[in-house]
Amino acid sequence: MRDDEGNSKRLACVIGTGRSGTEFLSRTLRNHGHELGHEELRRDGIVSWCLTADHAKTPYGPSWRDLDKSEFVIGHQMRHPLKTIPSLSTINKKSWNFIAESGIGDVRSHRTMLSKSMEHWLSWNQVAFHKADFHWTLSNIKTGVLPFLEELGWKLETEAWEDSFKKENAPINSAKQRVLNPKTILKTSPQVLYRRIQHAYFPQKLDWTDLEKTDQTLTLEIKDFWNAALPTHRT
Repeated sequence: MRDDEGNSKRLACVIGTGRSGTEFLSRTLRNHGHELGHEELRRDGIVSWCLTADHAKTPYGPSWRDLDKSEFVIGHQMRHPLKTIPSLSTINKKSWNFIAESGIGDVRSHRTMLSKSMEHWLSWNQVAFHKADFHWTLSNIKTGVLPFLEELGWKLETEAWEDSFKKENAPINSAKQRVLNPKTILKTSPQVLYRRIQHAYFPQKLDWTDLEKTDQTLTLEIKDFWNAALPTHRT
């Protein structure tokens, strides 16, 4: 890939799980002049949880197989499991079907939405971690994302990033925007829409005990991965 002046350039590719704040990241970087598409490839790259899988067909945007990986710097964004897992109840049937068919984890073996979400969080973050060159958490995004941006040649001061982070208010407003968007409402089943409204205005607050009651072994694996993956990047 070459820029407008004919110089070679590398593109950004950020992967992770569903509801890990990828839309927030793409929006924030666009505010700083970088055309980073959310679940679509734009001039400067793409942010998409779907790219964590090697599956040839995705529900949104290009697949991992469509990308020439030599052109991209790969980043992995994580969000705290106790924040992500409740939010995963709001993704639609098309996304869950893709997750089930992806070959990552085995959500079909789980009967409840909570245990399915736990399985998705763990298995997809494990795959994304091994695919990516840079890693960061949404709770302390400036620590990991800034070296990633520097590798791309995108200069961004910490203060500018923090100001933008506050302006976008992270993913807190995304849930409400999702349920207030008429186009999204028309494409959403009543069951999923109900869960989205509930999550946006009356979010489920989980602790580790709640996860242990659902699946003690899986909870321990999630804890171990979360504590080991990025011990120096966590607040």
